Amino acid sequence: MLLANNMEVFSPGTKSLQNHLLNRMLVYVYREFRLRERPGVLSQIRADEVPIQHPLTEAIVRKRLKHCADLKKGPNGHYYWTQRPDFRIPSEEELRRLVSPESVCCHESMQAGLHRLNRLGIEKLTQPVGLASAMNQLPDEAIELAAAAHIERELQITSWNLTSNFVACRENIERLEITGVGDPSGRGLGFSYVRVTPKGPVPNSSHKKKSAAAKGTTVTGTDADLRRLSMDCFSNSEFWTSKLIN
Repeated sequence: MLLANNMEVFSPGTKSLQNHLLNRMLVYVYREFRLRERPGVLSQIRADEVPIQHPLTEAIVRKRLKHCADLKKGPNGHYYWTQRPDFRIPSEEELRRLVSPESVCCHESMQAGLHRLNRLGIEKLTQPVGLASAMNQLPDEAIELAAAAHIERELQITSWNLTSNFVACRENIERLEITGVGDPSGRGLGFSYVRVTPKGPVPNSSHKKKSAAAKGTTVTGTDADLRRLSMDCFSNSEFWTSKLIN
């Protein structure tokens, strides 16, 4: 899903994702401070009420909130973020600029993509970079090659990779396949935003493995047709992922 011509879905583990989550947390804190304003009383929020989403940590949150609040222990043993007396709560218009609807959509699109990968058993990989060389280390067995190709394909069509490819193409950095696995219609009615693999000298073994996995031809040492393998072969994607990254 492309949200705008120049926007990319957040990629898991990146600085842009962390900044977005910090901004959402700040907006929540600012609005809570405003709701709890009382004459002569500083607004407070219990520390465990502040939304801390992965990959944020308490240390990161403390550093980000120190400009507007102090962390203090209350009489009941709970910790509270207490608004600093000299801090001005931003206006609602400023808060809406801090977290735009488009950035929220980017984050939710990333979460949906991660959920899909997790359901497929792909939990430790988010980028297809390096998978091609890892596939070259696998034995010439049809099931292993097909599983590796399946994992690579699923990573290529994640929302963060497709939007990143599209933006890079608009800036003349990358070229796109236009047709292929990235076509959301699955029947040639859409466009594939998977980037074109740079051409270069490819070892015979690597070419043979890739063509076998992609086209369903037989592989050395087996007469199995990859197109006829059942989905049971892919049911344990976590196992195949571990073989690729180890």
